[in-house]
Amino acid sequence: MLNRMYAIIIKEIQILLRDKAGLAVLYLMPLILVFLMVFLQERSFNVLKEVEIPIVFADDDQGLIGKTLQQTLQENKLFQCTLIPDSVNRPVDYIAQKVASGSFKAGVYVPAQLTAQTKEILLSSSAVPARTVHLQLYFDPAVKQSFQQLVQSAIRETIAHAETRLVFMNMREQLSTFGPQVATLVALPDSAALSESMIPVEKSFVSKDKSEIVPNAVQHNIPSWSLFAMFFIVIPLAGSQIQERDEGTFKRLQALPVSYTELLLGKMAVYVLVCWTQFLAMLSIGVYIMPLLNMPALETGSHADALVLMVTVTALAAVGYGLMVGSIARTQQQASSFGSISVIIAAAIGGIWVPVFIMPEIMQTISLLSPLNWALNGFQEILLRGGAIRDVLPFIVALTLFFLFTLTLTLLKFRLRNH
Repeated sequence: MLNRMYAIIIKEIQILLRDKAGLAVLYLMPLILVFLMVFLQERSFNVLKEVEIPIVFADDDQGLIGKTLQQTLQENKLFQCTLIPDSVNRPVDYIAQKVASGSFKAGVYVPAQLTAQTKEILLSSSAVPARTVHLQLYFDPAVKQSFQQLVQSAIRETIAHAETRLVFMNMREQLSTFGPQVATLVALPDSAALSESMIPVEKSFVSKDKSEIVPNAVQHNIPSWSLFAMFFIVIPLAGSQIQERDEGTFKRLQALPVSYTELLLGKMAVYVLVCWTQFLAMLSIGVYIMPLLNMPALETGSHADALVLMVTVTALAAVGYGLMVGSIARTQQQASSFGSISVIIAAAIGGIWVPVFIMPEIMQTISLLSPLNWALNGFQEILLRGGAIRDVLPFIVALTLFFLFTLTLTLLKFRLRNH
C-alpha cells in the first residue's frame, strides 16, 4: 500500500506542477493581498465607526467620577455597557478575565478613592500630592485600534467633564460659607471645560497567557488572509478532479488495484501540504519581511502546538470543501466560479474583512455558519489572545466536523455516480 500511496502522491504533485496558473493563484495572490491590505489598513486603522462595542464596567470609587463614567457609558449608543455582578469579590480580575476570553471587547475599572484623590490634586494650592490610583482600561487584542481609540476618547472626555464639575462644586462649597445666595452664582457646567484630563488612564491588552500582544495591521491581516488563501485551494483542487474525469484519467486509475479512498487520501495529502506551505510563506513574511519595511513583526504566540493543530484542521476543512465542490461540479467553469464566489461569501460573512461584532445582529448569526469564521476565531485566540489548545477546541471540533461532512458528501457522490 505504501508504494501505491507514493505513486499517487507523485502523480498529484505532477498534476499540480503542470498548472502554472493555479500555482500562481495559490501563492502570489494571497501574498499580494497581504502587502496591499497591511499597507492600506495601516493608514485607515484609526478610522472610527459608530458601533455598539460590548464593554464591562466596575466602579469601586462610588464617587462623582465613577458615577459619571457609568452614566455616560450606559447612555452612549456607541457602547453596550454591562455592569459586573455585585457578588464579584475582585472586580479588576473579573474584568481582565472576561476581556481576555473575548466575551467583551473592552473593560473599564474605576478604583476606590479615585474621585477623592483627584479632588485633592485639583484643589491643592501647594505641593501636588502623589497619585496612587489610576483609571484602568482593558482591551481585547483582537479589537482594532480604531475601536480602542473610540473607547479611550469617550472615557477621557467624560472624566474631563467630571474634573470640571469637581472644581466648580468646590467653588460652590467655599462660597456657601458667605451664604446660599452667593453660592448659586457659580453654575455647574454641562460640558467640558478642560481640554485634557488630569486623571491618568492605564491602558493594557489582556491575554489568556498573561502576555501582552499589541494589535496592529500585521497581527490582524496575516492570519485572516492566510486562511482565506487556504480555502481558495478549492479552485485547483476541484479543477484537478474534473480534469481527471474529462480526460479519462480517473477511469484508468480505477482499473488499477487502488481504491477510491486511497486516491482521495493521496490527493488530500498533497493539498494539505500546499496549505501548510501557504501558511508558512505568509508567516515568514509577517515575522521576517515586515520588520524590514518598518512594519511591526508578527507575534506567533506562546502555544505552537495549538497553532499547528489549528492550521492542520483548517487545511483539512479547506481540502474537504475543494473535494466536495469537485465531486459536485460538472465543468471547470462551474467549479472555479462556484468555488471562488462561495469562498469570498464565506470570508465576507465570517469576519475576514469586517469584524463580526459590528455587523447587524442577523449577520452575526449567519456568520456562525461560515467555516472561515471558526478558523479566524481560532487564529485570533492563539495569535492575539494567547490561547492554548483548550481555548480553540470548539473551533477545532467545528472544522473537523465540517471536513468529515464534506468528505462524506464526496464519497456519497462517487457511489451515486458509479451505480
